[in-house]
Amino acid sequence: MKMRIFFTTLSVIDLAYILNLEANNPVINILIVIALITLTVTMFQYHRRQKNYQEKN
Repeated sequence: MKMRIFFTTLSVIDLAYILNLEANNPVINILIVIALITLTVTMFQYHRRQKNYQEKN
């Protein structure tokens, strides 16, 4: 379930990037970078929580 959310979010970010290629709006570029960093940090935290949960059981 989490991976589906991850790939859906990544697809939305990718679509925003493609649509912004022609407009070349720097604000949207900054928002895309922030979204990618947030998504990466969230996935690392989720992975670490899953690893800790598996070690406890």
